[in-house]
Amino acid sequence: MDFKEISIRGRFGYALLCIKSYIDFYELNSSIEENIFLNLSTFTNTTQLDEWYEKCKVYDPTSYRNSINFSNINATEYSKLKTYYLKLPENLFTLYQNAFDIAIEHLYSRVNSDITITYLEDSINILKRHSISIPKLKMDILLSFNERNGWGLIYSWNKVFGDNK
Repeated sequence: MDFKEISIRGRFGYALLCIKSYIDFYELNSSIEENIFLNLSTFTNTTQLDEWYEKCKVYDPTSYRNSINFSNINATEYSKLKTYYLKLPENLFTLYQNAFDIAIEHLYSRVNSDITITYLEDSINILKRHSISIPKLKMDILLSFNERNGWGLIYSWNKVFGDNK
């Protein structure tokens, strides 16, 4: 697939779709995944990306391997997330990390089209190695790299990707 014309928000949305495909394939659905997914997906419909990052950096899986503590969640929530991330299969951990990296790679810099494509291709390759169907990419003006300096227009993840089969 050619992701060069897809915005950062579009790539992030597709990366979440890869996570969802993996979770559904292995029937790993739980309330913690739903909570993480719900919070991460707000990236696609916010104009305040720095505020999104401050709220959602607690969902960066690498933080838990590095034992980083956060002031914006309580000890119980931190413990739940740490336990969840540390017990994840390595491939699912990488899928989460790839999505998070797509979101934050250009948060405070000029958008470079290629590096986030590498994360997305890695996510697709994980699905392929596990014989998981590659999600369909819905081409839409909302996902155009030409909008908002590469970030793309804001959109509801559920409206664009929610019914993807």
